[in-house]
Amino acid sequence: MIMEITDKEFWADYWGNIKIPILVDYGLKNDRIIAETIKKYVPVATRGEWAIEVGCAPGKWLIFLNKELQYKVAGFEYVEAAAEKTVENLLSQSIKKDQFKVVKGDFIRDAMEEKYPLILSLGFIEHFTDVDAILLKHLEGMAEGGYLVLGVPNFRGVNFYIQRIVDRFLEHKMLPNHNLKAMDLSKFEEFARAHQLTPLFIGYAGGFERGLFDLNAITNVPLRIIMKVVVRILCFLFNNTRNSFFNGYILAVMRK
Repeated sequence: MIMEITDKEFWADYWGNIKIPILVDYGLKNDRIIAETIKKYVPVATRGEWAIEVGCAPGKWLIFLNKELQYKVAGFEYVEAAAEKTVENLLSQSIKKDQFKVVKGDFIRDAMEEKYPLILSLGFIEHFTDVDAILLKHLEGMAEGGYLVLGVPNFRGVNFYIQRIVDRFLEHKMLPNHNLKAMDLSKFEEFARAHQLTPLFIGYAGGFERGLFDLNAITNVPLRIIMKVVVRILCFLFNNTRNSFFNGYILAVMRK
């Protein structure tokens, strides 16, 4: 049975306080590499095709798919505040209402109404107990020949210990709301093999990513200064290192 690790209250508080607009930031290494990888392996829409993002708030990747790859875009959200922020963000970028839709529903229990040539799912699967089952759920909406793009942050290795310190100062702690078993390259490789998907890219995106941590949440000033220095040093030393101990993000692009 698939169960959420993160409850609706967490997401309602999180998205309710987010300020719009939010866009893909090419100055942020993770965003840049995810965007470049998607553009490398996923074709531009040529006939008004629809793409869908699972867990789409705040909609920055829907905006990216629409503006840069010409897809009409759908988003799947089950939290009202998250869906509202997504719509607000899309409209802020002058995306016409006939170019997008935000589906409010429970991804686990509701079937997708259509088959999509592109399914995007970034920072979603790690919030569930049964990673294999939630991955399988994504296949229900894939069109033949379609693309599946999956991504998860990596809170293993050194990132785990940094986030554990930050969590001491957060009301809604990050580590308990993430399933660390999802943060494993072999999980995506096994999934592709088991379901006859062609892996176009499965690997680490970038290197050590300081943007993964909200160090300003650390209220102990000396500790905050020390952690910022440590993170800067790690970023300098392991900026382009791609391994499970230092890397900040895992990305997979597969074709059916």
